[in-house]
Amino acid sequence: MKTIIKKMFNAMRDNQSLAYRLRGARYALCFFALGLYFFPDAFINSARLYAADMPKVLILDYVNVDKDSNFEYLGGSVTDAVREMLKKKFTFEESPRSEWEKVAADNFVFPEDYHTSTASLNLGLLCRQDVVISGGFRVETRKAAKKTGAEANAGEAKSEFETVIKISSSIYDVSSKRLITRFEVEGPASSQIFSSIQEVADRAGKEAAVVLPNKDDWQKKGAVVYTPPVIIFSDYIFGLRAGAGLYALGYASNLAPDQPFLSLVARASLPIIWSRLALQLQLDYNTHSLTPAKDSNLANLGVSGITSNLIPGLYTGVNFSLIKNMSLFAKIGGGLIMQSTKVTAGGINAAFSNYIGFAGFGADLSYALNNNIFPTLTLQSQLAFDGKSIMTINQISLGVNMKL
Repeated sequence: MKTIIKKMFNAMRDNQSLAYRLRGARYALCFFALGLYFFPDAFINSARLYAADMPKVLILDYVNVDKDSNFEYLGGSVTDAVREMLKKKFTFEESPRSEWEKVAADNFVFPEDYHTSTASLNLGLLCRQDVVISGGFRVETRKAAKKTGAEANAGEAKSEFETVIKISSSIYDVSSKRLITRFEVEGPASSQIFSSIQEVADRAGKEAAVVLPNKDDWQKKGAVVYTPPVIIFSDYIFGLRAGAGLYALGYASNLAPDQPFLSLVARASLPIIWSRLALQLQLDYNTHSLTPAKDSNLANLGVSGITSNLIPGLYTGVNFSLIKNMSLFAKIGGGLIMQSTKVTAGGINAAFSNYIGFAGFGADLSYALNNNIFPTLTLQSQLAFDGKSIMTINQISLGVNMKL
């Protein structure tokens, strides 16, 4: 009996021919070469190409932070004043509104968040800008300062309280992902507010000189003095998943998948090609048990086994915006199923490893809780080909994506 079982184990090993192992090794080398080529720079310092041109500037609408309807007009007034001052003093190319608003919508960057550092830098990267200028304002009511002398006699500010408007502005250098400056201007909520708006514009014109070329200097030199970056990778997302799986076709009848199925994903968009296009590295893990058919030779010999599957894959996909706060990432790709199997029968143990190539496709349905957290439902299928037959690994899982 033991001799028969040993011969059976030897036959199982022999089936893993040299050509089969070499093919698996080639798949592994190709996969990790692609991963090393595309992602290390992307998740450390975003690989960049440089092209000489005038600087590109994204001027975001100033945000009515407290949503005070009495001052809704103020955001547009401040934004226009800053824009005109910059155009008067500097040479730059402004990002068209139609383009950056579409990118913002596609990537769930909401207008009420334009004044934040996260939204400003993300849009700057996605739109391939060099400088981003953003800001917001708040309306505050506070106890009025007591006036003395001529001011009191003139009857000014008789009210015990006064309303003021605080306008905050930020300027970012996108290439270094750095805040250049942030300043605040305060003024009364009266006809004098237009003086405050002009003060904001003047201050922006002064502070922007750190990152924008002066018009006169640009014309005198007659040469390009700025090299704006072209971003290859941006919008980084990491995710965790857990769910259930089902095998079908091929040799699935002899295998029983164990639950749960686990996944780790890392995704980066490719704005250099298209803002909706992304690459995703994915690592899946699950185990399955050997379930030989009843009355088969393996069943009669009492053979049992368990296999651990480590499944690295590289996918490319497209993001689609659905209803508000929801998006769909449709993906297609491939990779390797790296298997480690332990078999037991008649008191004899054996272990072996092998590699199987696969092609896969699927979709992630996500809901944006905010700009950084996305609960996600994943459906995917992987077609494993062992040289003789195809088995499908079908998975449904729940998890969360986190945007950096």
